Amino acid sequence: MKSIKTSLVVLALLILSLPNANAQEPAAAPEKALSGHQVITVHYDTGIKPETLTVNRGTTVIWINEATRPVSIVFTDKEITAACENPVNFTKNELGGFTAKKVKFGAVASICFIEKGTYKYKVTAATKMKADRLKGKMETAKDFEGTIIVAE
Repeated sequence: MKSIKTSLVVLALLILSLPNANAQEPAAAPEKALSGHQVITVHYDTGIKPETLTVNRGTTVIWINEATRPVSIVFTDKEITAACENPVNFTKNELGGFTAKKVKFGAVASICFIEKGTYKYKVTAATKMKADRLKGKMETAKDFEGTIIVAE
């Protein structure tokens, strides 16, 4: 009889120590509506491909610098002032919009678009290294223009 009482007490303690199945878990933050990613390549000779890109809200656009020199990306018409989490190589400028300065060759810059609209931008590929200029190879920076259209 004593062992039955002991067993019941142990069983009761085990049941009480289990998490309450009816307890409510804290509400999870709503998921952000992400829509994947799209890639734009930057080449010094041929420019940006594609020049015009249509994406849905929540899409991350990734620029891959294949221009063999640093590039910058500046939005020229409508500033991007809000983006999804953690833009890569983009920082806020003095007006509160995102710009990417000096994205090195082989590196990427990316930003997630959350606001509907048309965003015109300019990619500037820097000139070659100083040593090349000293050899008499005069080269100017190249600008390429593109457009990102963010639909619903």
